[in-house]
Amino acid sequence: MKAFGFSLKYLGITLLALTLILGFGWNTAEANNGKVEVLIGFEGKPGPAEHRLIGSQGGKVTKELKRIDVLLVELPSHDSEWVINALRNVPKVSFVEENGIMEAHSQTVPWGIDRVFGDGSYSFPTWNASRGEGIGVAILDTGIYCDHPDLIVIGGTNTIDATGHCSDGSGHGTHVAGTVAALDNDLGVVGVAPDVDLYAVKVLDDGGGGTVASVVAGIEWAVDQDISIINMSLGGGHHQTLQLAIQDAYNEGVLLVASAGNSGPRPNSVSYPARYPEVIAVSATDINDGFPNFSSRGSQVELAAPGVSILSTLPANRYGYGSGTSMASPHVAGVAALVRATDPALSNVEIRKILQDTAEDIGLSSDRQGYGLVRADLAVAKALENQPDPIPDPDTDPEYGVEIIPTDGEQKTATPGYDVTYEFTIKNTGTEDDTYDISIDGNGWSATTSTSSVSIDAGGSVDITVTHSIPDSAGDDDSDTGTLIVSSDNATSTASFTTTVEKPAVPGDPIAMTATVSATSAWWHNRNIWRADVTITVTYEYNSPVKGAEVKGVFGNNGSVVGVTNNDGEIILESGNFRQNVDQVMFKVESVILEGYYWDSYFEKIYIDRP
Repeated sequence: MKAFGFSLKYLGITLLALTLILGFGWNTAEANNGKVEVLIGFEGKPGPAEHRLIGSQGGKVTKELKRIDVLLVELPSHDSEWVINALRNVPKVSFVEENGIMEAHSQTVPWGIDRVFGDGSYSFPTWNASRGEGIGVAILDTGIYCDHPDLIVIGGTNTIDATGHCSDGSGHGTHVAGTVAALDNDLGVVGVAPDVDLYAVKVLDDGGGGTVASVVAGIEWAVDQDISIINMSLGGGHHQTLQLAIQDAYNEGVLLVASAGNSGPRPNSVSYPARYPEVIAVSATDINDGFPNFSSRGSQVELAAPGVSILSTLPANRYGYGSGTSMASPHVAGVAALVRATDPALSNVEIRKILQDTAEDIGLSSDRQGYGLVRADLAVAKALENQPDPIPDPDTDPEYGVEIIPTDGEQKTATPGYDVTYEFTIKNTGTEDDTYDISIDGNGWSATTSTSSVSIDAGGSVDITVTHSIPDSAGDDDSDTGTLIVSSDNATSTASFTTTVEKPAVPGDPIAMTATVSATSAWWHNRNIWRADVTITVTYEYNSPVKGAEVKGVFGNNGSVVGVTNNDGEIILESGNFRQNVDQVMFKVESVILEGYYWDSYFEKIYIDRP
């Protein structure tokens, strides 16, 4: 598969190119201190005599450009012209000139971008409603030069070679990307939707060639990433594999846009994948809404867009002009992103219908313009019209209100004789400060709160803990529900929590307990000896902690160490001494003993490196 041909005329500028603004009136070049700055060039390196000469005329050398024998000098503004003329007559002085102003190139709005926004002018009023924020657009092309300061590429893939998705030796993909998403940053150019999430999907090599497999792999990657819009400024013949991939992406809700091709003036010349019914086929127009001879035409053309002498981004921080339906297609992809961002609930079918309904009839035949020239301003306005009116909130700014937010769940399991804790956030949703009483309502097991009263500023919040105690007599699968009540004289809210009993295995049951080494440390005891410790956590098989279990472990050949787990089921075991030449030691659990229960005898091991 071969990318459609396009022509580029590189601008003779780079990102950091500067324009010298010449001003010959010396009085306009005054420094902030009321002095005039001039550059004095010398034939040969200026020495002490030249410095003294400048000082004798009231001047001050502020910088020496040593490689080119030039001095930056401040002169008094009141007699600067006389001094300048005098300096020009000094034999060793080759020139005297003003320290001219330098400015960065400002941002340009390409004519194609301006045209699709209709009657609006930069900065386009349409952007107040949508700039494409959060909408993914995948550029299936020759890659994108990701370091361009006018582009932000947030991800991508390469399905054709190992050069990476940020490699673009052709410049084609970078140019396409700029039309969609060049940043609105007072630099270079601007795209139709400058806030989209831009993805570089390299499916063509640097010569603009690829295969059906590489393109299909790119489509599948974009679908898997949930990217909303795919632009394909490429084409070739019909292949069933390609058609299946297009149909799958469309069925998954992806909006597909492709260039119609550059096979004009031959009739019925729209190429694939633009020719497939699931794809928006885009033809090209010129600055006068005319139809360029190169653009493909046919009944499959759905929309037209600017495609002649389009200024956009290029690799190595450059900008340049390109012509072709490849340049037209990204205008439509950008407009689709604006519509999608206006109402993310719109389907690809609905977005496509909006683009069709709002296209401008520019007087071309339907096989050249389809529904017409894509219009960003009209499409976004249409999407806004289609949105339902929001349901009014009867009390959007109440004086008093409270909300309880569970932060670690409302249902837990536990063992008889243990406590379970639930965390809640209490939020004052009103516009006034308030004080709340906190209590528990329940007829079963005991439950307490970490505090019985809180004062919360308007809009503020406080975290509290509820402790639910499970009696020793609780049976397997028993449960109890409590209700947390937060109330003041002005507002009340409730939240529930439920604890269910899971009794540990009775004697004789297998695998009653497990032990896990969860933390380690090692340190030098003195300069020749080091030690280590480990933390072992013992739990029942459903993760409740086991307290009072005797744990025995061994550090290599250092001998056994023993300890008893605490209420959290944890014990820290410390090794004896290891010499400096011991690089690593293995710790393993030898046994876990608790009367009436069995350990599964799995030897939990861990290796500890010398500190």
